[in-house]
Amino acid sequence: KNYVLENQIESDNSGIADLKNPEVPTSLLYYSHLQTISSVHYRKSPRISTDNNFYELPDVKRTSPGDATVTRNSFIIPGYKWIWEHEHNLPNSEPVRMVDLCSSFNKKEKVYDENYEIRNSEFHGWQCQCNTKNSEQKTSGENCNHSTIVNDNYVLDYLSQVLNSNDNVIDVENTLAWQLTEAELTEIHQECHILNIARQ
Repeated sequence: KNYVLENQIESDNSGIADLKNPEVPTSLLYYSHLQTISSVHYRKSPRISTDNNFYELPDVKRTSPGDATVTRNSFIIPGYKWIWEHEHNLPNSEPVRMVDLCSSFNKKEKVYDENYEIRNSEFHGWQCQCNTKNSEQKTSGENCNHSTIVNDNYVLDYLSQVLNSNDNVIDVENTLAWQLTEAELTEIHQECHILNIARQ
């Protein structure tokens, strides 16, 4: 398959390559190990069946790598664009991390470079629950998909590291946290699961 050509066609047709640079260091986390429907084709209009309360099965289904709901291209095309902009020093562009969950390629365990900074754009793998030693789904990876990503402890660990960045706020008195009481802040810290994940 010519994935470069497919990426170009999908980019041109969907407009996702036109997404504006976020102008902050960005991480794109995604699964790409599951075959995902990318297009369907019918020999006749499916409306004929649906108007009569029947479901028309497609004659042809095309798939590409993804998370069983969203194709990988939907994640990586904007990321490639933003990386190109950063590497060519376009105004306000910032580094982008392409984080392929469950991938062992260039695997990382820490979000930040030194001093809580993301300095370079790069592709890297990140652990997921489907390829741990205790996982029943280690070989298929089918349980690591679009709908379960928010429950993957390794994804939550990534987000926890992002949140615990030691960033200094310039205008602290106008932040929501500043307006909360000490008791409210303590309750949030105790109740928010993502802030309390044990480091492995």
